[in-house]
Amino acid sequence: MAVALAESCFWAGPGAAGVEVCLDGARPDLALFGESHGRMLVSCRPDRMEAVLDAVARGRVRARVLGQVVDGRFSLALPAAGVELAYETRQLAGRWEGALACHMDQMN
Repeated sequence: MAVALAESCFWAGPGAAGVEVCLDGARPDLALFGESHGRMLVSCRPDRMEAVLDAVARGRVRARVLGQVVDGRFSLALPAAGVELAYETRQLAGRWEGALACHMDQMN
């Protein structure tokens, strides 16, 4: 979930969007790196949240609010595990964009 949240921030442009999310009770390994099927990450304006949740419920799909979109920072808390991450999205995007090239350079 954390990777999907971070990647969703990058699409808005460097440092433009961020998230504040609390995944209370989630297993840290799954919350940070899990890629299970059947999950979807959706964002909407705050004034549309109830309509989105109602539409999802009519489709008999479970949903919950994880947090909110904010400007330029990525904040993820896993209180049960004592994990708290906080980064500027611009910093994360730079590392994400350069990760493959960095890895390839190390192989040569």
